[in-house]
Amino acid sequence: MVSRTSTSAPDPRWKSRAAGGVALVLFVLVLARGVFQATRAPALNWDMLPAMALALEWSEKDELEVHRRTYAAVRAELPPAAVAELTAPGVKQGRAQDPAAFHEHLPFYRARVLYTLAIAALHGLGAPLTAATWWIPIASYVATAALVLCWCARRLGLALGALFALALAETPALLTQARFSTADGLATLLVVAAGYLFVERRRFWPAAALLTLSLGARPDGVILIGFLAAAAWLGLEREERPRPGALAGWLGASALVYLGLTRFAGEYGWWPLVSISFDEKTLHPAALPTAVDWGHYFEILGRQLAALPGDGYVSTGREVSGSTLVFVYAGVAVLGLARAWRAGAGAGRAAALLAALLAAYSARWFLFPQVWDRFYAPFYALVPLCVLSTFAWCAACERGATVAPENPLGSS
Repeated sequence: MVSRTSTSAPDPRWKSRAAGGVALVLFVLVLARGVFQATRAPALNWDMLPAMALALEWSEKDELEVHRRTYAAVRAELPPAAVAELTAPGVKQGRAQDPAAFHEHLPFYRARVLYTLAIAALHGLGAPLTAATWWIPIASYVATAALVLCWCARRLGLALGALFALALAETPALLTQARFSTADGLATLLVVAAGYLFVERRRFWPAAALLTLSLGARPDGVILIGFLAAAAWLGLEREERPRPGALAGWLGASALVYLGLTRFAGEYGWWPLVSISFDEKTLHPAALPTAVDWGHYFEILGRQLAALPGDGYVSTGREVSGSTLVFVYAGVAVLGLARAWRAGAGAGRAAALLAALLAAYSARWFLFPQVWDRFYAPFYALVPLCVLSTFAWCAACERGATVAPENPLGSS
């Protein structure tokens, strides 16, 4: 009797899986390194003080007590050099010494309710009040990077997707947001999540809900909502296009959320924000005129436009705060739109989002003519991802598929 030993052929996918595992480990390690650096050296920007005060304001209504507790936390929890910078002579010192003047600045920040509620929750759990202001941006950065990884791995496979996602996670705009005590990182996370649902999962209404929710982090996201509604109506195929009544309802609901947030915040309006940002800081912003001086606005616009491109970098004080890299990404967005136009139906969702991003962030520049990276982070994150989805769909079409498969460039 002859015994036969059956040998199974080695799984040809092991190399791809091994490469994916190595790339994933690299992604995690480099991301962890960036998080460690951000935690060790947060920006300690002045915006953290209004965030702290507004977090306290959810449970403490006495303005004097809110002011006292805010600055007491600053002095107790931050190094002396940071305290000196946050209370430097001039407007900062005036805010530290005059509770009424300090509270005049809070309307510029009060509408960021998701951010300040999160700070209040962390502080209630025992987190230092100052640290809570940058823990949320760092956590948002990690969640955004994980979402970018899911998007890239879906289209490129785990190995190549993890490497591409890692490159996107190292975008200066995202790294800047992770270090700054602002609501910008949280807003970016919600907008990128909405983009993923809209483009990759083909779920318009969950994406729409997230975009409306993002207004609680940055109310100016209403601009993107308006342009995306228009792009969805004009750019999607009839069977995918939301009904006009439903789109109008979404726009109306988002407008109500925006107006409700600005009313709750007690905001002074657009022109005082422009004045305090581009003329000079003032101790009493409530005294600024609210009527728009169009001649001065066009003077500011011309001055900001004349400063571009400069050496390609935009500095605020001692720090580089932005760059003309936004024009490169705009060019990439146009490339994606051109590819989608040639492909015709099917790439419509990515193309609609690209068109909305281009229109929204162009309009945003005219409303606030400054190319600060932390304001454009959703643009920097979503443009390459949308172009990736567009080219993936086009590659599938060229192979005769009717729906773009996941991982069109190889298996993982």
